[in-house]
Amino acid sequence: MHRRGFLRSSAASLAAIAPWPLEFKHKRRPHGPPRGITHFGAPRPFSFGWLKSLAHSMSLTLYN
Repeated sequence: MHRRGFLRSSAASLAAIAPWPLEFKHKRRPHGPPRGITHFGAPRPFSFGWLKSLAHSMSLTLYN
């Protein structure tokens, strides 16, 4: 058996026995952000001027 044939057949057999249907079932989750996402307050509009002023103020506090 050649290496490519072996890899192809082993990938096909792993895909056949994978628990895929369990992953795609809809589970009811409580309302709110998904796990791993943290909200730090209300969203604020973003602008380049705000970013520059933030970087400037941070540089003043770090190097003074």
